[in-house]
Amino acid sequence: MKIARLIHRATVFCILLNLLLSSLAKAQPIRDPHTPGYVIATELPDGAIPSPDAYGNFIIGEPGCLY
Repeated sequence: MKIARLIHRATVFCILLNLLLSSLAKAQPIRDPHTPGYVIATELPDGAIPSPDAYGNFIIGEPGCLY
């Protein structure tokens, strides 16, 4: 009976700790890919993909999406 009570208390503690830490976590801001420090990339219109023989770095996807 003591082991079951200990497991129950540990489970409740872990759940509460997880809820506390997840509530403290803040969303990371989305970084603009045109800021200094990023590689130079060609921004494609929404829905467009580069051709298979294209060479370079491309920004694909909707603005503000995290992939």
